Amino acid sequence: MTEANEKSPAKTVAELYEAALKLSAEEREKLYLMLLCDDERSAVDPGIEHAAIAECERRDALVREGKMELVDADDVMREARRIVG
Repeated sequence: MTEANEKSPAKTVAELYEAALKLSAEEREKLYLMLLCDDERSAVDPGIEHAAIAECERRDALVREGKMELVDADDVMREARRIVG
């Protein structure tokens, strides 16, 4: 058995994780999507998840720039109930 095969899976995963952290954000995203696509157990379409993450990041930037305000969910529901009657 070679030295690489003797490593425990946990150590191998940890090494992969450390290597992944050295990638650019774009490369990490690509790796993430590749792994997600290969995971047959995943019920989430990678394209949909990617779009959702992009939208969250867009909204986060707007809030941080003061171009968008957060609204409490309870206030939203109260207003919706008032409108619907």
